[in-house]
Amino acid sequence: MTKLALDNRDYKKLVTYYGLVLGLLSICIGLVSYIFNIEDTYYIEDLLYVILLFFALKDYKNNHFDKPVILKQIFRTGFWIIFIAAIISTLWNYLSYFFLYPDLVDKASDLQVSHHLQQIEEEELDTRKSFTQWLINPFTFSLIGFLWNIIKGCLYSLVISILIIKNSIRGFSLFTIASKVNKRYFLK
Repeated sequence: MTKLALDNRDYKKLVTYYGLVLGLLSICIGLVSYIFNIEDTYYIEDLLYVILLFFALKDYKNNHFDKPVILKQIFRTGFWIIFIAAIISTLWNYLSYFFLYPDLVDKASDLQVSHHLQQIEEEELDTRKSFTQWLINPFTFSLIGFLWNIIKGCLYSLVISILIIKNSIRGFSLFTIASKVNKRYFLK
């Protein structure tokens, strides 16, 4: 009974640690993109998500106390890490709209109006402006970002979990492939 509680505590520590690190890295990327006026940092953030998630799930597998690990357990661990990181990232996005980009909604709706001014009628223009204000509203935008982070994180977690399970079942790794290729083709 005590061993199970210790395992559960260690599991929570691992998930919380990697979730916080991933969330704080997301905030750092957001701050750097704001300071240096970089618009597309999604690729960097995704790359960091994949790398850190891989190390977290590999750490979970290696410290699983000599029990066999199944795909469901590794995926669940990745999901909770991503969930914590997504909450932190969403809170950052929500607060940044109030402090860093307070006039974002007005700019976006004005841009929508100026872009379609000659093409549409006045009634449709008002409808589009109200829809844009609803969509770019900080709460809605943060909620969409949260859901997107969860979906993206689940996909990353699933792929990484499959690779880790495949590695542990068959002895598959890049090092074994490289050594087989070297022995077969280069060391004749």
